[in-house]
Amino acid sequence: MDNFLGKRLKELRTENELTQKQVAEALGINTVTYLHHEKAQREPPLSLLADMAKYFGVSVDCFWDLPITDSKSGARRGHTVRAARLFLPP
Repeated sequence: MDNFLGKRLKELRTENELTQKQVAEALGINTVTYLHHEKAQREPPLSLLADMAKYFGVSVDCFWDLPITDSKSGARRGHTVRAARLFLPP
């Protein structure tokens, strides 16, 4: 399993100076379950993914490592979209 989701969860949690326990309690899940999501040992259901995005104030898009496509040529470039940055308030 790709760990991009886990890395993003940890990044969002640490940027907000939160513990795994605080995030888990806010989401209504067990701390160990949340840890498994951060470590990519378990994939969250879509409903939990939506709750996570809402909690951190980001779009669910930020949890996927999406390739950038040039809108004119349709060619893919080697960069990735960090969608969370697009949806966070200034």
